[in-house]
Amino acid sequence: MGKKHKKITYQIHQLVAKMFIGPCPEGKIVNHKDLNKINNKVSNLEYLTLAENRQHFLKTKKDKVSDLKERKTITEDMKQSDKF
Repeated sequence: MGKKHKKITYQIHQLVAKMFIGPCPEGKIVNHKDLNKINNKVSNLEYLTLAENRQHFLKTKKDKVSDLKERKTITEDMKQSDKF
């Protein structure tokens, strides 16, 4: 009988990070800086712990929500000023 081979499955972002950033340190995972899981550019990837990843997610989401609220306010202000 032949040798049994261990099958390893990688996601694209893991391969990109491994090839261009280096091996993933123990206890870390690949993080998408912009939270866009489709954006696998090296400049968008970094290694973080799971706790750091969660913190990054919450901060980035909060920033994006604040930005959307600010844009909405500006748009509403512009609409109001158009009435006069």
